[in-house]
Amino acid sequence: MWNRSRGEVQNLLVALFSGALLAIPGLSPAQNVDKLRLADSRTVYSAHIIVADELKLFQKHGLEVEHKHFASGKLTLDAVMAGAADVSTSSETPVSAAVMANRPIVIVARMIKARPDILTHEDAGIKSTSDLRGKKIGILSGTSSEVVIHTAMKKAGLKASEASFVNLLPQDMPAAIATRSVDAISIWQPHIYNAQRLLGAKARLLDTRDVYTESFNLVAMKDYAQANPRAIGSLLAALLEAESYLHKNKSQAQEIVTKIAGPNRPAVESSWGNFEYRIGLDQSLIEVLEAISRWRLETGNVPPGATRVPEYVPVIHSQILRGVDASRVRDLR
Repeated sequence: MWNRSRGEVQNLLVALFSGALLAIPGLSPAQNVDKLRLADSRTVYSAHIIVADELKLFQKHGLEVEHKHFASGKLTLDAVMAGAADVSTSSETPVSAAVMANRPIVIVARMIKARPDILTHEDAGIKSTSDLRGKKIGILSGTSSEVVIHTAMKKAGLKASEASFVNLLPQDMPAAIATRSVDAISIWQPHIYNAQRLLGAKARLLDTRDVYTESFNLVAMKDYAQANPRAIGSLLAALLEAESYLHKNKSQAQEIVTKIAGPNRPAVESSWGNFEYRIGLDQSLIEVLEAISRWRLETGNVPPGATRVPEYVPVIHSQILRGVDASRVRDLR
């Protein structure tokens, strides 16, 4: 090397430095931009993604994202398992079904924790979860909507068979409860807010603070996660920067989410407090997945051949998040 000209040495150093950049998530040169197909939903749950997209943070971190939008986490996960997307956003409910069906998926990060809502019509006479006996309840079958109401009833000493359930699309639930086609609905925001607007003074929220905590996760096939750590690392780096913006610029973030996900600013503000926006991985996620699996076994809502709670530690693929920000991974065992 010492016999080279000064210009040759400079070129060599530039080449070596560029190679180092390629190894760091989010710092890839423009000519080496990674591509990733992301299946997500346009709701307040996806605030990280919406803000990152609006602020062009994916491009900043060397990633070209192709969005595929779906109405629920079950559909986004189906897209990943069908090979139509690389990473999906999904709650723990469809994830548990896939793992119990021995599908080789992994969770690369949890984006949020969320408190679910159960809304009732005042005329139905439901003042607490123990009053759900004999009532007609709107749910979206196979999602956290169903799990929440079953869990709430169990905590109140009721069996699921003591109420009747109507499988509805989330967007149809506000009209269903407003017209008394159902007495209550178990669903996520902004559909609760929309129902509250229709019911006005007749809307009653049940206390679900100690009933259940949802998670909203980034999920990929195991082979994809192992083969594409740089792309997923860039995705996580962008979302972590978006999270910082969410916390430091709450009003502006809400305006961005309103513009993309709607339906209006009051709806976004009303539901914002339901969410803890913090990317991470920890033991509480495994505990939620185990609880969902026990619920599936108790109710018979399991894939064919599933007879036990799976081992979820191997499903948590923490290596990439550790590489981006090790402080975000805690107490996994």
